[in-house]
Amino acid sequence: MSRLFPLISLLCYASICSGVFYSTTLHRREYFPVLVEPLNGSALFSLQMHSSLPNERLRKREIHAQDKSYAVELFANTVEYWIDIGLGQPPQTFSVQVDTGSALLAVPNVECGLTCSHYHNEYDSSLSNTSYTIPCASTSCSQNTCYMNGKDCKFNITYGDGSSLGGFLVEDTLSFPGISSLSSLVTFGSIAVEYPPGSFQSRRVDGILGMAYADSRMTCLPNCATPVLDVLVSEGKVENVFSLDLNSVSYGVTDGGTLTLGRLDSYTHVRNGSADISWISITQQTYYVVQSRDLIIDNTSLWDDSEGSGLTVVDSGTTCLILRPYLYNRIKQYMQEHYCHLPGVCGSQNIFDYGRCLNGTLYNDTTISLFPNISITLDTVTAVIQPKYYMQKLGNDHNKGYCFGIISAGEGIGSQINILGDVFMKGFYTIFDRANSKIGLIGDPGTLSPTPYPPDLPLWAIIFICVISALFLVLLIAGAVVLVRSHLRSMREERKTAGYTPLSREVSLSDVTEPEMSSVHVLLDRETPQREKIVEKKERSNTQKERSSKKEKTRSKRRETDGMGESDNLLQNTDQL
Repeated sequence: MSRLFPLISLLCYASICSGVFYSTTLHRREYFPVLVEPLNGSALFSLQMHSSLPNERLRKREIHAQDKSYAVELFANTVEYWIDIGLGQPPQTFSVQVDTGSALLAVPNVECGLTCSHYHNEYDSSLSNTSYTIPCASTSCSQNTCYMNGKDCKFNITYGDGSSLGGFLVEDTLSFPGISSLSSLVTFGSIAVEYPPGSFQSRRVDGILGMAYADSRMTCLPNCATPVLDVLVSEGKVENVFSLDLNSVSYGVTDGGTLTLGRLDSYTHVRNGSADISWISITQQTYYVVQSRDLIIDNTSLWDDSEGSGLTVVDSGTTCLILRPYLYNRIKQYMQEHYCHLPGVCGSQNIFDYGRCLNGTLYNDTTISLFPNISITLDTVTAVIQPKYYMQKLGNDHNKGYCFGIISAGEGIGSQINILGDVFMKGFYTIFDRANSKIGLIGDPGTLSPTPYPPDLPLWAIIFICVISALFLVLLIAGAVVLVRSHLRSMREERKTAGYTPLSREVSLSDVTEPEMSSVHVLLDRETPQREKIVEKKERSNTQKERSSKKEKTRSKRRETDGMGESDNLLQNTDQL
């Protein structure tokens, strides 16, 4: 008889982590599959979609302040991580998923009707003394963007799994249980429509708390709502930093870790006593976008620069590690070539197939540790993803399994982007330092290492380098041409000079052996014709010069004779006179 219990949506496969990136945000909805107990001790079992969960609520735990920051306790199941907040005065309590892949705070409204799940808490503005529904006439509401009732300022948003929300914007007091100093007026989305109906969140979670940047593409939908963290920072209540420490959850609902608002004075206590922080630059301030450089298994790089974009998003709202299709296929190919001896890697049904997991009654953590580490280089830091995180352990000790938590992105824009979801983040204490546009990672020993990489240059610098290189190449070619021509000219001059050089060697026949004499005769015989021609040419030239000189002398004598004759005639004429 089959035992059924809720498990992770490793089927972030279908809708969750399908990689469809056409939406406004990165948030992936997670579904709850059910483990079907294998027959006859099968090594693999299937995951089937199941939407029901126990209705009981977790007992509320107070949030506590620490140092100059505020540590907010996370709750978690196998799919998502959330905190409890209050909205209104007096506060109405809601559980909201902490999502770094979106920027809007949204909770269901009592007017949501049949499209919303009635297992959720719903916001009722009539119960709050500080509630203010933003009207269409407000200057903060764009023209012609009224909600269907014709008087309220509307919002709508579509998430990465295709689910969408609609409703109107409300301003009310946000509070965190136990921390009065963090109370503040915020604008949030009051959900009046969910599509598909009831698809937005599980029964455990009411709404969503977006922690991404206040980018117009994420918060003006079509009207702008300032994200919660930006409000707290602008009021000076916290620094522009927050951190997430996600615990691994294999079954049920339990302590999910910590959300820390603000900057800690020391991080030595957060992960095995380590205070070493590896920093990664944020390249785009929309989502938390970083640059991937490499993906490695067993010192073998699976990366291909010719595939283009290495854009990667760190997203707590996604359960799985989502990779571009070519990277996912290369991981699958490499593991099936080198790790086929491990259970579930090869065969007609394997862990790479949709919804297939290892039977946890036949295999244990020791078996999973035999799977390889997967390293991903982000900016100048290489982070190791251990198999205990990407082979997700699901279920309890009586009925458990291990599911492959890495999937391929779908078609469209999302296929060009990698998403580091909870599978990645569970292995590291993650610091989102928005003030300095960087993400810090603290991990177990040996899981983080610096990886020098040439910095990305701006376009103008690349053009400048190309132009300088081209000019240098032209000068190099021109110099080579000049040197060649000079060398050829020198060779011609040497040949000419060698041709006019007289044979002036004196050879003593008594000192020359017969072989040498033969060589000398050969050389002399070779030089004699050329020498005779030169001598003949010189004699001809000298003869011409002598003839020219004689002619010139003759002319001079004639001129002199003619001059004397004229003088005599002149004297005779003078005497006669």
